[in-house]
Amino acid sequence: ADAAAALRWFRSAADQGHARARFNLGLMHANGIGLTPDMAEALRWYRLAADQGDANAQFNLGLAHANGSGVPRDYTEAKVWFTKAAEQGNPAAEFNLGLLLSIGTDGKADPAEAVYWYRRAATNGNVAAQINLGLLRLNSSSALRDFAEAAEWFHKAAQQGNAIGQLNLGLLYATGQGVGQDDAVAAHWLGLSAVQGNASAHTHLVHLLAEGRAPAIDRIGAQAAAQRVFADMPPGPQRQELGRALTALADTMNGVDGEEAEVTAAG
Repeated sequence: ADAAAALRWFRSAADQGHARARFNLGLMHANGIGLTPDMAEALRWYRLAADQGDANAQFNLGLAHANGSGVPRDYTEAKVWFTKAAEQGNPAAEFNLGLLLSIGTDGKADPAEAVYWYRRAATNGNVAAQINLGLLRLNSSSALRDFAEAAEWFHKAAQQGNAIGQLNLGLLYATGQGVGQDDAVAAHWLGLSAVQGNASAHTHLVHLLAEGRAPAIDRIGAQAAAQRVFADMPPGPQRQELGRALTALADTMNGVDGEEAEVTAAG
């Protein structure tokens, strides 16, 4: 009953040219709220609202064209609508525009422009944009590479609990790229990422432990957690790398245990 009432209200307002009502009517058609899902009808209402400047409708039109939902996939058209929404400050549109520009889905990659839109979205709190901006700054050619800025965005994402941000921030502290080299801080962030099940974080943390670079970390606990992850991983290079790290840690721990046993016996 509530959905039917909302449908009637939105329809009445939409027929009078109310942009937000037209957007909401599009949402109801797209999601089948109070009626049978109809993407074509949803897109019709989105387009009417988008032409009136509704940023959410513009974003949804861009998404439909990017995903081929109700229309043929068309990244060029998607970019048009994402741009319109992004210019109004829609963080999701800013991120998606940055994504299209960074990978060049229409054959025209523009990493510098991607950095601009990723940064706008990242500043607006979009965690995915913070990660992608960090990765772009980390892995780009020398003109765009900026380890300090990469660390800044990974830190923002890591503070929000993002495992990829925690992993990459930990790696930067381990290598001293963009930040002061600090094994303890590296182990902290790698540990937080590992707790979330990130296999790469487990691998790098175990390597730090095997090299004696994280004395404050519980080696036995970290080893056991990594072994559980290893057991569940499918065969492949990532599993092999974690296996090598675990072997190195086991060798180190056995060596320490042996020295302690020898000293005890001599006493």
